[in-house]
Parts: sequence; C-alpha cells; structure tokens
Amino acid sequence: MADSIGVFFAVEQTRDGVTKVVGNLSEPIKVVELDGTILVPEREGILAPGQGVTVWNVPGDPNMKLLTMEVMDGEGVLDGVMQVDTPTSSTNLAQSGTNPRWIPIPELSCNAPFSLTSPRIRFHPTLATMFGDTAGAATILTASGVVNGYIYRLRFDNLGTESVRYRFRVFN
Repeated sequence: MADSIGVFFAVEQTRDGVTKVVGNLSEPIKVVELDGTILVPEREGILAPGQGVTVWNVPGDPNMKLLTMEVMDGEGVLDGVMQVDTPTSSTNLAQSGTNPRWIPIPELSCNAPFSLTSPRIRFHPTLATMFGDTAGAATILTASGVVNGYIYRLRFDNLGTESVRYRFRVFN
C-alpha cells in the first residue's frame, strides 16, 4: 500500500445549550496518496513580537499535497504572505524569477489552521489587474494575460505585542 494522508474536517458549535457538529472526524474528506518525500519535517516554534518565519521556501519543484500552519495557543495572530512566480518552463518547475509577487493572505488566528492543498496559483504580472475591481468583480477573473504559477515561499510574521506559538507541517 502506498503512503497516504487522510484529511478530516469538523467544527462543533454550541448555541443556547444546543451543540451542532458540521463535518466528520470519522471519515476523511479525501485520502491523498503521497510520494514518500518529506519536504519539510513538522516544526514548532515561538515568534516574539516583530519576528517572522519562512515555512515554505522551495525555489525548485514546489509540489506538495498539503501544508498546514496553526497558532497553537489561545492568543495571538500571525500575518502571512506568499511569494508566487512562474516556473522556468512546463517541464522545469524551478522558480523563473520573471514574475515574483508577494501576495498577502488573511491573518491566521488560533480559530483554525491555515491549509494549502496545492502550490499552484493563477496570477497576473500587472498589479492593477491582479488586485483590480471591474464592476464589482475581481479583474483577474476575466483579464487576458493571466499566468499559471506556483507558490515558492510562504512567510508568517508576528506583528502583535505578544509571543505566538506555531506549528506547521508539509506533506508530499
């Protein structure tokens, strides 16, 4: 049997004494086969105010099946950014360096882990098109010149006033 990971998801909500569970921890959403390569071992750490950590830095082949990052304690948030770029070619997935962009991601709190299920991303080399608004819709969804790229770096910074404990994992 090949190596695999099962991905589960559930949220429990209690309101007015009534508990409702959405999702399932008994059956995986999906079982994903792994190629057995360990890209980044599980890592934990503490970020003091003003510190940051790069959790994904793969200028070569950026393929992965799942990356998770979580704030471990009940306090604190981390601000994240990901660097995207185009690959050198369709057969050489190493970062080309021709279209690097840093894209902010939503703030990460202790409410739930951050997950990436693919390193692939579509983006536009022109910032106005990448982040623009056209009649209430994202310009990038209808623009020409959109390129297929990959996430080559992922970084989280503690911009708060308290230390934040984190843990991340990468599966391939």
